Amino acid sequence: MKLKHYLTFALLATMPTAMPMAAQESDSEQEGTMLHGRVVHADGWGYNFSQYGFYSFPAVENTTVTLEKKDNTLGENGFYGDGKFYFSEPLEFSGTLFAINFHCVDTSTFEIESTKVGDYYPDSEDMMTSACAYDPTTKTGYAVSVSATNTSIFNTVDLDDGTLTPILSGMTARLLTLACNNAGMMYGVGDDGIFYSVDKATGALTSIGETGLDPEGSQSMAFSTLTGKLYWCAYFADETAGLYEINVSTGEASLLSPMPGNEQVVGLYVVDPEIELTAPDVVTDLKASFENGNLTGTISCATPQKTFDGNPLSGMLTIRVQIDQDEPEDFQCEAGKTFETTKTLTQGMHAISVSAGNSAGFSPSIAISVYIGNDSPGAVANLTFSESDGTATVAWDAPTTTLHNGYLDTEGLHYTVVRHPGNVTVKTNYTETSFTETLPEEYANYYYEVTAFVDDLEGATAATNKIICGDAVSIPWTETFDTADSFDLFTSTTETNEGNIWEWFESEQSARYYYSSYLQADAWLFTPPLKLGTEHAYKLTFKVKTADSFTENMKVTFGKTNTPEGQTATILDLHGYTSPDGEFETQTAIVKVEEAGNYYIAFYAYSEADSYYITIDDIEVTEDVSTEGPAKVSNLTAQADPSGELKADIAFDAPTTKYNGDPLTSLSEIKIFRGWDTEAIHVFENPSMGSHMEWTDENAAHGKNVYRIAGFNEAGEGESA
Repeated sequence: MKLKHYLTFALLATMPTAMPMAAQESDSEQEGTMLHGRVVHADGWGYNFSQYGFYSFPAVENTTVTLEKKDNTLGENGFYGDGKFYFSEPLEFSGTLFAINFHCVDTSTFEIESTKVGDYYPDSEDMMTSACAYDPTTKTGYAVSVSATNTSIFNTVDLDDGTLTPILSGMTARLLTLACNNAGMMYGVGDDGIFYSVDKATGALTSIGETGLDPEGSQSMAFSTLTGKLYWCAYFADETAGLYEINVSTGEASLLSPMPGNEQVVGLYVVDPEIELTAPDVVTDLKASFENGNLTGTISCATPQKTFDGNPLSGMLTIRVQIDQDEPEDFQCEAGKTFETTKTLTQGMHAISVSAGNSAGFSPSIAISVYIGNDSPGAVANLTFSESDGTATVAWDAPTTTLHNGYLDTEGLHYTVVRHPGNVTVKTNYTETSFTETLPEEYANYYYEVTAFVDDLEGATAATNKIICGDAVSIPWTETFDTADSFDLFTSTTETNEGNIWEWFESEQSARYYYSSYLQADAWLFTPPLKLGTEHAYKLTFKVKTADSFTENMKVTFGKTNTPEGQTATILDLHGYTSPDGEFETQTAIVKVEEAGNYYIAFYAYSEADSYYITIDDIEVTEDVSTEGPAKVSNLTAQADPSGELKADIAFDAPTTKYNGDPLTSLSEIKIFRGWDTEAIHVFENPSMGSHMEWTDENAAHGKNVYRIAGFNEAGEGESA
């Protein structure tokens, strides 16, 4: 008499716990293993979704694929759990994601049991990818999603409505699959072809090895409970597909069968052969004792006293022990006794599974995952960073944990310390838990990373708090907002503490103010302190962009403090501004200070409520003309020709003072330019100081013309008007 089919599936877990897991079966038993999943593409389908649905195929060479039920609901993801299949369906039109529906399917009938209609206009990161799974030990779903900026996010999944709750944003690899054996060991394959173990508590990835393949697109994998094998339905860029078995110890993938129609399978799960009721029940109290980092230790368990259907069990049993995916070993032990065997293993993580057998067959196995040998240390604790008068003090407590819950050799602990920005290694093979150093003079947002080692085993890295310190920024200075760290050097605030503020805009690597529906903008963005002198004026250039159908208001100011009240001069006012075609436009302004010192430039957004956005980028401050040069001309006028000809009459009075206000003693030239062009369109040679000058532009352009006039002396170009 047989009990039932055993289902296994893609899931997640991390801690070494004892959970049911069947032992390696004979080849004839393995032939009964059936794989199930949703097929979302196959040869000849094209863009026809009518063939979408649930399919099955045996885990054998030259497999054949059988339709179980058509379901043309879109969605290239899914996972099985406790008789249900969960997947999400994107509702899109013309590239816009309008909603995400979350479906629950009863796998006994393959009918949709429930559908949760999602909110309108969700973010892309709310949609789970094919790397999704279920943990039966906690009844929890997990999924990887991808943000609009292509960042991988590790989430839990609410099984009622499909809501994703982030655990980690910024995974170190893009996973295409997730699966877990019921020992609690979780794995994934990345788009880099690497096989990873995954910590479900943190989303941290550890590389195990190369699969030898280059996967692309949605795909899935799942463990067999009875055999412990990991099956992977891999998919590739050339739209071919294959069924592979992955060695969880090395990551190597071996081809079991091509998919006959190059079926692209998501949400893979496994139905194993049936269990005989008179076979032994599972073993209990499975332990692996490898003390103090030793590679030799014992594996022990209590053998069952009952059959799988609960009747008394006696006599000798076959105890089958399997380490990772090695060939299992059989031992003899009486029912109801303690079994123990000595093993020597390699350093690293191992899956140990044990099952009991008699003439009727084998029980499902119990499996544990253990780390053998010295383990890599966890992160240091209580890490602090303080600064005083340019001296940094960094301190921490030694780690007390390891990365895989293995043995920590505290005598071998040492540390590497790296200072950021700059990725400067300041300590290697360091055995103390604190140090001081003099920080660079450069104004920056400093922090440290401390990595613990045990001998050559690299452990976890911890980062300190960040502290902005150093001298004011020297000129020339450029900021391109390529990283969030660069934005941290700016101060973003509001004067009223209401409404939105400037923020780093990751997708365009820029700074952006985003509107409030109800409040007028009152958002200040202050640069780092800039070291300015009186010998030169300074040219500020930056790029600004708005939506092409909205007008925005922004001033550029400067002053001695990074507070609204400390901004004493306005150098540019873009009132009612819209950038051409909604693209970036370069703006220029001049800064001139009366007293040398540290100054802050500010970008002040004051758009009306319910406007849209202002984006700035590529800020640059450079030395401009000498303040010993001539001041700007006065009484400047430019008049279009009244007859409508393309001419313009320009008139002004020559300067009598220097840019710094001192009397002007010489004036060699006055040049007229088109805007900020550097080639003059007309030059007045040796003009008299204070004289009235006129000139007609015979080649004016049709439309708006902008002229710039500047005087010259022995100090060079002076102030422009």
